Amino acid sequence: MGGGSLTGRRIRRVIGVRYLRWRTLRGRETAVRYLGLLAVALERHGWRWAMCCPEWMPAGTPLLRIY
Repeated sequence: MGGGSLTGRRIRRVIGVRYLRWRTLRGRETAVRYLGLLAVALERHGWRWAMCCPEWMPAGTPLLRIY
């Protein structure tokens, strides 16, 4: 393997991370809605949860903590 393949891998990784970040920012409302539906379903089965969203906490992406 040459240095070119490693550089290409790094470029693909950076592009993938940036695309995922862009997709998350663009679809934030959808993600929050689906996490809310998941939380309700889990609560019916006795699980406890806490939702962390940028509106409430300084987090980069919506997060559902399940315990």
